[in-house]
Amino acid sequence: MNIGNRKIIIVVVMSMLISACASGYVLPFDASELVGTQFTVVDNRPEQEKLGGSGSSNIWSCEYAIRDIADSRITPPRIDLLKSRFHKQLGEKLKGKTVTVDRFKVVRNMQAALRRGVGASKGILGDAISGAGCIAGPEIDGSYAIADNPESLPSVTIILSGKVGTATFSVRHFETVKSIDEIANVMPQIVDRALTKAVSQLQNQL
Repeated sequence: MNIGNRKIIIVVVMSMLISACASGYVLPFDASELVGTQFTVVDNRPEQEKLGGSGSSNIWSCEYAIRDIADSRITPPRIDLLKSRFHKQLGEKLKGKTVTVDRFKVVRNMQAALRRGVGASKGILGDAISGAGCIAGPEIDGSYAIADNPESLPSVTIILSGKVGTATFSVRHFETVKSIDEIANVMPQIVDRALTKAVSQLQNQL
């Protein structure tokens, strides 16, 4: 089998693996926690960010296996999660004010983990994948420094920013996950820790 055909096989297999990991995430939420909120939340995120998207299914691409998780794949809406947390911890300080959310991205990065898994296999796939592929750089949301993830584990990055009047919050929260299958289980805690950072930043300004 020539190199061209090997590449086609690898791209098809890896596309199937990525698609299999594209399920949604359900986070704990009690709608009653929104009752009594006395502030307004304006969702100012770009429409493309709300739609999410997969960087690339091409295993040699810099954006391979990096997915910006769409609003439709997270339940409840992430803006409701933010509003609930802000209400519980900043309620009185936010009374009568407007919270503008400029970014709230949830990015899943399985690039190194999937490449490593295929590279460890024997035969055509393993031989062809060894040492292959561009590594995501800092210009790509969801990328990370090697020092932050030396074991090349799957990771989740939360990018959250906005403002309340002159007070601002800007969070980039990064965590690694033991395995791809574990991402759904720990997603609630990862989002929660990112929101905690945003609350902490605002508490010091309001």
